[in-house]
Amino acid sequence: MAARAYAGRPEPFAELTERLRERLRTLLAAPSYTPVEFPVYGTVLHALGLAGIASGDTSAVRLIALAERMRVQREFQPTMSLARARRAAEDADGAAYADAVSEYAALGRDELREAAGAVVSATSDRG
Repeated sequence: MAARAYAGRPEPFAELTERLRERLRTLLAAPSYTPVEFPVYGTVLHALGLAGIASGDTSAVRLIALAERMRVQREFQPTMSLARARRAAEDADGAAYADAVSEYAALGRDELREAAGAVVSATSDRG
């Protein structure tokens, strides 16, 4: 999905994107059990953010900022490169991305989960 987003072709994965978004919402609403969950959340946020940006939803830069804060699984390099996603977010809406990075920097685990749930829902409502 991320590779298609970078290629400017997120459409073939619109259904998968929505299923991932719904699954992430479910996971975020459930009680947290382990810190190992955060890289999973971050990886899904990263993919959803790239798909959103590729679809023209500049609010998806917030998903990239959260993905950085929650971490992204490294096995998916270079497609899931944080530096590459950061550039895409800055190109889409640098000011909003910088604001989001600043906003999320001081949040703890529970607050990050809440922020992720809110942003996933908000970006879903737009796209």
